[in-house]
Amino acid sequence: MPGVGDPKVIDLVTSRPGTGELILVMSELRDGGPEGALVPELQEKFLTYLDFVEHGFLAKKYPKLAGKPVRIRLDSRHARGKLEMDFLAAAKSQWLESLGISLELGRI
Repeated sequence: MPGVGDPKVIDLVTSRPGTGELILVMSELRDGGPEGALVPELQEKFLTYLDFVEHGFLAKKYPKLAGKPVRIRLDSRHARGKLEMDFLAAAKSQWLESLGISLELGRI
């Protein structure tokens, strides 16, 4: 899976059985450390995912799932640092909530 280090790629698109909710998964295997080294790549990856949803690419590629609720899930191998968590909170409140997109944090 490409991961956050390849910010122009949507890692995985899946749906939740029963609800049809679309889940856009991004994965990260590296440790960002306390300096938040991964935040710039994470920001770029989020912008790619938002563009995919906002500009209709998601609906075009998966027309049967168009109009379904969307969730972005970030799966990480390592615990997220404070700067990563601060970025994720800001992304949720400033970008995702206004578009009706939810955020889920998982572990690999």
